[in-house]
Amino acid sequence: MVEHEDHAMTVGSVIDRLPHLKRLWQLDAGAVDELLGAGVDIDDEVVQRHRRAVTPDSVATVIYTSGTTGRPKGCVITHASFMFESDTMVGRWEPVFHSKPGDEAAT
Repeated sequence: MVEHEDHAMTVGSVIDRLPHLKRLWQLDAGAVDELLGAGVDIDDEVVQRHRRAVTPDSVATVIYTSGTTGRPKGCVITHASFMFESDTMVGRWEPVFHSKPGDEAAT
């Protein structure tokens, strides 16, 4: 999953070395709707089987640096790490998640 066309082109330049990559979604090209639609006809048992196959040590995503000071580098994020960071964000920023329009905020 990439955000912009230039990111897609970067992945495209090495796609022949990524045999397990089945799809590439580009978020700024209507990919969220495509992603939601892709799962409509998948049987619930298939979804459950895949859920059971994932462990905390399974790769959840790869985050890449921008490459402003050199070649972009990837950092593998596991499901455990992703969930820890998500829980930390929700815990630390809980007031933000319950804010209402018009509430004051500082960044």
